[in-house]
Amino acid sequence: MYSLSIHEDPKIVFFDLEGTGLLQKDQIVQIAAKYENKSFSVYILPTCNFQPDASAMTGLTLINNKLCLKSVPVPTKSAADAMTEFIRFLKDVGSKVMLAAHSGSKYDFPKILRLVKNLGMMNEFSSVVSGFIDTFTLLRNKLRSRFLQYGSFSQVNLAKDYLGLHCTSDAHNALVDVEVLERIINCSTINLKREEILKSAVSIQKFQCTYYGEYTI
Repeated sequence: MYSLSIHEDPKIVFFDLEGTGLLQKDQIVQIAAKYENKSFSVYILPTCNFQPDASAMTGLTLINNKLCLKSVPVPTKSAADAMTEFIRFLKDVGSKVMLAAHSGSKYDFPKILRLVKNLGMMNEFSSVVSGFIDTFTLLRNKLRSRFLQYGSFSQVNLAKDYLGLHCTSDAHNALVDVEVLERIINCSTINLKREEILKSAVSIQKFQCTYYGEYTI
């Protein structure tokens, strides 16, 4: 767990990634984030092909070496420029932030760490990012009775049950996903306190030590 010092008051930034697939070799193609009224989204031109399942979920494909969303080209950045812009966005939010993602321990956290490491930007990234919050684990612990009864804690099902949103058509668009996740976490029915959210946080160092062998960050 992450231990806050008396001087820290980290901002909780919701973020999400989309990629060419779920394997280690697959690449990030979209980074999106949201903090209060500030939002961020950037597309990255991949250097590898999409896994068919990934394209089916996101609507993203490569056509004539251009990244397309539902067959329409979208503006892209290089991975380095995209990460530079993302870090700049996080610094505008605050000097210390926690990145929160749904099932982030399985996908988003190792993916983003691998990218910043490969780009040689770990020091810059960790200077503003204090750690991670996996909202899947957070909500499973908060809503134990739901877990025992239903089992499913997918973001799509949570959005349907607590927000009345049927968002399957836009699910797996990273910017839509972070907006929905923020609403779920702030939902009055769930009634999460800030202290509960931060208590579930894991520092970057702790995450690397715990998951290094599994994800080869």
